[in-house]
Amino acid sequence: MARYRTKQLILFDIDGTLIHPGTIARKLLDSMVEEVSGASPKLKVEDVAGFTDPIILETALRRTNFSDGELSSMVSTLLEQYPAKLEEAYQDHNEAYIYEDAVELVRACRGEGWQAGLLSGNIRRAAAIKLKRFGLWDMFEFGLFGDDARSREGCWWATRSRTLRRRRPMESDRSLSAGVPKQGRELKLPARRGWSIH
Repeated sequence: MARYRTKQLILFDIDGTLIHPGTIARKLLDSMVEEVSGASPKLKVEDVAGFTDPIILETALRRTNFSDGELSSMVSTLLEQYPAKLEEAYQDHNEAYIYEDAVELVRACRGEGWQAGLLSGNIRRAAAIKLKRFGLWDMFEFGLFGDDARSREGCWWATRSRTLRRRRPMESDRSLSAGVPKQGRELKLPARRGWSIH
């Protein structure tokens, strides 16, 4: 009977899981939309949490009654401009900080031979800017981002597809995501936050 080796993969979100991003990214997206539409979409935390950057911008533009015919091209234009603006503003943003328990969990998983990846609604270049500031970017072998799929659910399925394509013969996969969602099994770490692995 053939035996399958289990390939264990854990995926980490970025904002609210690996780092506290502060408010600069949300305010920056808000101001960029205001520049092109003439009105602020007044983005709140609930408008950005759990959504990809493209969807956040599309929602913000629709809120300011931006023309549907130009919506897609404007989202693309703003996403192209966003990383440079974010990099300039983020390096000195004093509200952002790292979650040390997150780094501890990543290291523990890697120490057990797990693959550590990223699953985030940030576009790739924005994710790199946020994580490189804290020296975290190179801890992860790969990632799926807001420019890989339109929704977070799409990123998850893209991850599954990519994992299966990379799988070697006689090797199964076990994929987990790590974050701080409302539901899931908690893994308690030394810090005060409750982790959920699901």
